[in-house]
Amino acid sequence: MPDPIQLPFGAWLPDLPANNNPGALIAKNCIPGPQSYRELRSLASFTDALDGPAKGVFWARNESDTVFAFAGDMTKLYLLDASTSWTDVSQAATTYSADFWDFVTFENRVLATDGSSNIQFYDLGLSTTFDDLAGSPPHAKVIGVVRDFVVLGNIRDDATFKQDAIAWSGFNNTELWTPSRATQSDRLSLRGNGGAVRRVVGGQTGFIFQENSVQKMDYVGPPTVFRIDEFATSHGTNASRAVTATKDYVFYYAMDGFYRLDRRTLEIRPLSADRNQDWFTHEIAPAEIFNMVGAAARLHPIIYWVFRTSSSVTNYDRMLIYNWVADRFSYAEIETQFIGGFASTGANLDTLDTVLGGDIDAASIPVDTNAFAGGVLDLIAFDSDNQAAAFEGPALVAEFDTTEFGGSGDFIYLDHLRPIVDSAGGTVEVAPLTRNGLSATPVLGSFVSLNRLGNANVRTNRQYHRYRVRITGGFEHAQRVEFEPQARGSR
Repeated sequence: MPDPIQLPFGAWLPDLPANNNPGALIAKNCIPGPQSYRELRSLASFTDALDGPAKGVFWARNESDTVFAFAGDMTKLYLLDASTSWTDVSQAATTYSADFWDFVTFENRVLATDGSSNIQFYDLGLSTTFDDLAGSPPHAKVIGVVRDFVVLGNIRDDATFKQDAIAWSGFNNTELWTPSRATQSDRLSLRGNGGAVRRVVGGQTGFIFQENSVQKMDYVGPPTVFRIDEFATSHGTNASRAVTATKDYVFYYAMDGFYRLDRRTLEIRPLSADRNQDWFTHEIAPAEIFNMVGAAARLHPIIYWVFRTSSSVTNYDRMLIYNWVADRFSYAEIETQFIGGFASTGANLDTLDTVLGGDIDAASIPVDTNAFAGGVLDLIAFDSDNQAAAFEGPALVAEFDTTEFGGSGDFIYLDHLRPIVDSAGGTVEVAPLTRNGLSATPVLGSFVSLNRLGNANVRTNRQYHRYRVRITGGFEHAQRVEFEPQARGSR
């Protein structure tokens, strides 16, 4: 008996032709891995609701190793307590006006900006509410920390908007903002045609993302303080919230696709070109490119971007998922308000009773979830009820389309195939997509369940074949389909 033909669920490549595509045509509601795809779970809320839709989320750890979790809506800032309730910690008698919140931590202090109000600060373990940062810093759309300085971008100074300008604090002091050689605080309008500052990515070296430029920010000391060098011209981003950073890389969207910047080598690598960029451009509402949000999982090499398929949609309804180690994408149809990296504050036996309402069995999220384990949870989203949620609900229904094979002129007969899926109790079904001739539209057949041998009795006799695998109820790994075709001759 000849070896079966194997069609792996390879990299998701919807932009390439269906016939003899080296990857998968659909990889929906799953997480990409090196040699397979894994399940993606739905949202399970674990907090009470914010007063309005989420506009930002942030976590920080203080000197005592205590985790603090913050969130913001359009008008308020919140702190999450151990019983998973959001407490209003907004500045007294202040109403914010946030399209998005940008947060950073500087030593034991959290700084936040909504783009229009005064810069806010909260000292971990000391403050009870946010307050205006001293030193009269300018208002700013974005904020970062580069070495020992707080850096503000897209600033409003003296009632004048300076979208292409940055400002930085005094050395190791968040409250010194008057330009001074002694303190090293200063302001600078960036040269060139880079346009508005959209993101400041901090670290030992800073990266300033503008509309049409990417600049590197290196500390050199007084009198210059920072040397700023443009290393990407006519290449930047308008999707400020899609910029997300890890220790080694910065991931972002540059209008013509998704990219990865290597922090050390400054190599800029395209990620979506000739893979799924056409798919993305077709899916996203054009005006919503500026509003999509990215987040990096802390515990896994995964980047998530959420976006809207229509400008009339209230919540984000699509999610693009990228594993940078495997160099593979997938996508999900899931509704979220916001997404962000996170660390759970933790609950003990006393607070769990409040969280679960006294009934562990009736709880909507398992008691052993990472949402209740301090410092463990690495990613959260806010659902349509303004509640923070973990991706720990029931598994979403996943679908995979194999590549299309055929084309010799002969009809290929197939009476069964075997999906190689570690289903972990889930239900696996298979449906054929076949056509006669490349000019014909593929016809989707009926989904067939597996028999006791793990085969799907799918009988087809066409020139071109591909197969859709649907998994309901969860799985560990989805790898490929296998089959033994028989040529039937041409008609």
